[in-house]
Amino acid sequence: RKAVVALWPKLFATDADGAEPSLLDGLTRAGGGKCASSGGGTSGVPARPKMPQSNARPHLVSGHSDARVVLSSAELPPLAVITFRDCARCELELAADASAVKLHVESCADCTLTVHGRVTTETLEVWRSDALRIGVHSP
Repeated sequence: RKAVVALWPKLFATDADGAEPSLLDGLTRAGGGKCASSGGGTSGVPARPKMPQSNARPHLVSGHSDARVVLSSAELPPLAVITFRDCARCELELAADASAVKLHVESCADCTLTVHGRVTTETLEVWRSDALRIGVHSP
């Protein structure tokens, strides 16, 4: 036992005296009072619950020049993560009926991005782009 137990014998005031304290993450301890290991060993690291996988799907718009690209809900997957990449002198638009989880703009030059649709995480990332004009008219 560690010396801390002598100074602080229980985690919560409601815990019984002398009882093994419960873990905050709700996991049970495996044999001997040590935490269950995530790797199967005895490292004392508590096992982490498995995180659910994201249902977000990437949607790439790439390589357009001197074009107008309008993305509507009909052409996007559910929970779309939209990436505009390597576009030049384009008008890029997310229509009012469309929604996306996140928007990325990468390596675009002299483009206009207009967002009328919903971006659920309210995140727009711009990387390595020049002369980009952004208009956000989302609800």
